[in-house]
Amino acid sequence: MRNLIQFLEDNKRAYDEEYNLLRGENLPPFIKNSLEIKQITDGAYFIHHDFPARERLKRCYYLSLSGDKIPLDDLENIIPGYDYQIMSDLYLEERNFSDGRNFYGIMAGDLKLHENFESFKFAEINKNNINLLNEIIKEDEEFYSNISTVIGADGFKVCALLRDDNTAAYAGFTLNCFEPTVYTAKKFRGKSLAYALLSHCVKNYFSADNYITYGVDLSNTASNNLAKKLGFDLIRTAYFYKNF
Repeated sequence: MRNLIQFLEDNKRAYDEEYNLLRGENLPPFIKNSLEIKQITDGAYFIHHDFPARERLKRCYYLSLSGDKIPLDDLENIIPGYDYQIMSDLYLEERNFSDGRNFYGIMAGDLKLHENFESFKFAEINKNNINLLNEIIKEDEEFYSNISTVIGADGFKVCALLRDDNTAAYAGFTLNCFEPTVYTAKKFRGKSLAYALLSHCVKNYFSADNYITYGVDLSNTASNNLAKKLGFDLIRTAYFYKNF
C-alpha cells in the first residue's frame, strides 16, 4: 500500500480522483462507506466504490505502477455480483472498451474566465431552492439524479445560471479540486452559458493558488472544448471498460 500512496503523492495532479479517494477527505457517504482498496500484484492496485443513482454498480480504478498490462480474469471474484466500470491508463484490447477520459488541470488563477460572466445571475442550489431546477431536470433526468446526490453534501456545491428566474445551466463540483459536471438547457446551448457558469464557480469558490481539475469523457466533444476554452492543460488520458 505504501508504494501506491507514494505514487499518488508524486503524481497527484494527474491522478487526483484516486489521490482524493485515498485521502478520504470531503467524500460523500455513498463513496466513503463503500470504498475498498485491494493489492492485486506487487505493483497493481484495484480501488472501487459504489456508483451514485444506480444499485449494484461499482466505479473502479485499476493502477499498474509498472505500466504492465494486468490480467483482469479474476475481477468478478473481487466484486462478485456487481456491474462494474473500470478506469485504467492501459488500453486493453481484450476488454469491453466503453469510453475514455481526458484529465485537465490548471492553477485557478491562470484560468481564462468568461469576460462578462459577472453580468449573469447565479444561484447556489440547496434543499430550500431546489425548485429552481424543476424545468431543466425534465430534459435529462439521469444527469439530475447524479447531481441530486451531492446537493447539500459536505465538500460539494451545485450552482445554477438563471434566465428569467429559470435555470438555463447548472453544475455540480467538489470544493477540494473542482471536477465539475455541467448541463445547459437545450434552448440556451451555443451561448457560452456553461463557460460563464464555470467561470463564476471558480471565481467564487477557489483562490488563485488552488490547483483545480476537470475530467471529461473522450466522447464529450462539447466539454473537451469547454475545458480548452477555459485554458485547462491536458495532463492524462485514461480508458473505461465495463461488463454491461
